[in-house]
Amino acid sequence: MSYEISIKSDDKYTARIDRRKLYEYISTLPNIVHSDADHFVFRDPNVGTYMEIDLELVSEEGDSLDIRVTQERNCVRIHIPYYFLESTGAQIYEICFQIADRIGWKVYDEQLGNYLSRNTT
Repeated sequence: MSYEISIKSDDKYTARIDRRKLYEYISTLPNIVHSDADHFVFRDPNVGTYMEIDLELVSEEGDSLDIRVTQERNCVRIHIPYYFLESTGAQIYEICFQIADRIGWKVYDEQLGNYLSRNTT
């Protein structure tokens, strides 16, 4: 089981960004390692923190679509095993907000069903 966060422009995922630009930016973040063109892993060697970051193309309902149809993405999905959430949640949320701020999107907590702000994490 993992805690799920989405970074998106709005409830209908209307904004899109070029995958390469998004990929290049996320690659510059500390302790981020890419595993393929649309997937990253965050690991902090000092703490053992871990999360997965996926660049996705989704429908208006948030269902994954075939990413081969375009180089654009409209969602960044974050998957955090619950084990790591409690010990390093602040660090993980900060990475989510860095990505969202860079592309002008918002951080959405899938479990709570609402958008987060830096003040609420």
